[in-house]
Amino acid sequence: MEHKHEALEGFTKRYHINRLVYYEVFKYVKNAIAREKQIKAWTRAKRLELIKSLNPTWQDLAQGWGEKIELQIPRHARDDNKFNQEEMQAPVATKS
Repeated sequence: MEHKHEALEGFTKRYHINRLVYYEVFKYVKNAIAREKQIKAWTRAKRLELIKSLNPTWQDLAQGWGEKIELQIPRHARDDNKFNQEEMQAPVATKS
């Protein structure tokens, strides 16, 4: 969000870099740092190919972040579902 709103001075503000087009998720920060260093050592062409392989249209993956969202609860999980009262109250047939 800081990049989108150009809140901080620096490279991203100066060059209007405000789209997220690629990311990876890691459990441990040391692994993330190692991967970042690995990718930074690549040629620009290789980095571009990585992005294109997973996001060929360069869609902003952070589009809509920070905006208010309305939760969509599946119909079957909502409390307001009304079951057929007859089915719920019908006696269960048992064999004697």
